[in-house]
Amino acid sequence: MLSETQGVLVGLHKASFIVWFGATSAHVLAHVRQLPALLRAKAPGRGIRLALVTGAVLTGLMIATVSFPAADRLQDGVSAEFGLDAH
Repeated sequence: MLSETQGVLVGLHKASFIVWFGATSAHVLAHVRQLPALLRAKAPGRGIRLALVTGAVLTGLMIATVSFPAADRLQDGVSAEFGLDAH
């Protein structure tokens, strides 16, 4: 398994990340002043949204914990190919 570290596609991938990060940062900064008012607002369905977000975060943590050994083995295989792993 060869990991591509250079070339046109890698360059485009890096450039797209920079554009995405800049656009996301501008969007967040444009709305950050509204955040305190939004957090104080009594929106209908607030409890169910909080429960859904909490459930999603806990599910994500559980999946990450269960899949960590597989991800570790994958990383070991890739880094060993480049002589970066002692295993």
